[in-house]
Amino acid sequence: MDHWIHSEEGGGRIVGEACHIIDLFSYLVGYGVKACACASLKPKTSSLSSSDNKRIALEYEDGSVGTLEYFAVGSQELHKEWLEVHFDGKSIVVDDYKSILGHGFQVRKINTKVPDKGQLQEMVELAKYLGGEREGWPIDLCSILETTEIAMRIK
Repeated sequence: MDHWIHSEEGGGRIVGEACHIIDLFSYLVGYGVKACACASLKPKTSSLSSSDNKRIALEYEDGSVGTLEYFAVGSQELHKEWLEVHFDGKSIVVDDYKSILGHGFQVRKINTKVPDKGQLQEMVELAKYLGGEREGWPIDLCSILETTEIAMRIK
């Protein structure tokens, strides 16, 4: 557990990494979190921490549910990240930020060897705001504070 994420600066995997998925859930749903529940898996291996192995369930004000399974105990052969979004008889599957498929409707298909998590576009939007080309902060402050509170509570 000598990874930077476990340092004081990193804050742990929930604060330093999983918070981005919590933020993504809130963006996709468009409503605030009403309730949050968390369970930690206790690994038998001393090199892994229960703080790196959690299942987080978020219930939103509109009745939507986001479930994040953040596990370090899994096989390294699996892709790092997998996202499923289900709504109105439709589904979207994102595999390791390299591909996206729509089921029950069409999405703009992406299939690449290099993951694209949107960091470049995020910096472009921030530069636009700072340069006066865009009005309003790119991410709503209430959403930032809510994500931070949840991450700090369940870390």
